[in-house]
Amino acid sequence: YNIIHSLLFHYQYDELVIEVLNILKTISRSNIDIRDAFEPNGSKYISQIIKYQLDRDEDYNYIVILSCLTCIRTMNKSENNKVASMKNGLGSITINILTNEKDTNEWNMILKETCLVMRSLCIHDDIRREMSCAYDNGRFFINSSDIAKTLINYSNKFNQNASLAAAALLAARTLITTEESIKIMTQHGAMTLPKAILSYSLLFIKESSNPLDTITCVELTRSVCGLMRNLCADDERKSKLVYDGTLELLVYILNIQEFYGDWQLVEHALASLAAMSLRSPSNSIKIINFSAIDIVVKCMNKHIDRSSLLRQGCLLIRNIAARCTEYHTLLLDYGLENLLKLVGSKHIDCVDEAYGALRDLNIQVDRVKITEDGRVEAAYEHFGDTTSSNKNQLKFNPVFEESYLLSDRIESESRAPFALSKDDTNTSSNNHNHSHDHGHDHGHDLNDNHSCDCNHE
Repeated sequence: YNIIHSLLFHYQYDELVIEVLNILKTISRSNIDIRDAFEPNGSKYISQIIKYQLDRDEDYNYIVILSCLTCIRTMNKSENNKVASMKNGLGSITINILTNEKDTNEWNMILKETCLVMRSLCIHDDIRREMSCAYDNGRFFINSSDIAKTLINYSNKFNQNASLAAAALLAARTLITTEESIKIMTQHGAMTLPKAILSYSLLFIKESSNPLDTITCVELTRSVCGLMRNLCADDERKSKLVYDGTLELLVYILNIQEFYGDWQLVEHALASLAAMSLRSPSNSIKIINFSAIDIVVKCMNKHIDRSSLLRQGCLLIRNIAARCTEYHTLLLDYGLENLLKLVGSKHIDCVDEAYGALRDLNIQVDRVKITEDGRVEAAYEHFGDTTSSNKNQLKFNPVFEESYLLSDRIESESRAPFALSKDDTNTSSNNHNHSHDHGHDHGHDLNDNHSCDCNHE
């Protein structure tokens, strides 16, 4: 590996560089240790090679640039490589390539791969690290002049180059992480993309007979659903997507086999529907009126092993059930009770969402846990539950009674040390009916019945 690494010094030799990069990409794709060993100088060499090729103007070797981009995209799965790539100027190189549009097939391939490199820099995919530079990298790109506009322009070319549009949509989605970024994207036309692309996909899938074209169409639709998922984080814009026809198109898409067979597309679609229904009864009713629940149930049963997809479906049902109680019977008629119970029992990371949906549908469900010795116990204890198997359960029964004699009841039930009886209280009161404002110690306590011998003025 060190020998291959050192060959990158010879970046003037195109064929040698291509072979070295292809080997690096191949051996590091499934080996995290090799990716970790790429730095400290790997991204520096990649940046030098790309700059060298771009400086050659029309004489550039597009295969070399493509090899560099695909290699660094693989390496960016490690967090250290993301950091090093940005430090060595890959962010600026990415912007330079994307804003330099050339009308050639070779350059379009470079543009597509550059969009995917940008995405790799802006997602947190190294699960070994709790923190990531992905958010800061996204802010670097979204605050760069023209980059949002450029990505939306490439996305709008979906009927000319669907593959490039899909990659641009993926990159645009990773940049939408804040309300500010949503505003920037919508200023350049991001809100018009979902309806336009979904309409195009519905017509294209009916007319297409080429399997490769169908795959590209599904990729495009998946990408725009991902973008829509992030746009729906804004309440105002999600309602616009509900009422401008996008919601209806999305429901149609989920009812076509080529689309609902792709679990990632379905997950994005269900997440969008869940966001649309959140805190919005009117949007929830729209979703019901378009017969979306029947299709959602079908999609969840189709992908019953995909926990992340099922979680979004549970959130959608819960959001609707919580705000639209008059539709509970209708929702249950779709078989949601059995489906939610199956999801909750099959996937531990969906338990909370499935249980919440069942609860909001007014279905009694007991959450249980399996102990180390295999026994089934309640997942949590109710206050005052005397039927619990917990050995440390409470030793009293909570009583809920109204009383207007609270002080007498407290006094009669008092068991504190040195508590006064009623007679003692009266005696003490009679013997100490004078004020003790003088500044010396009497040498007796409050229960002492001896009279005070002090002279008072």
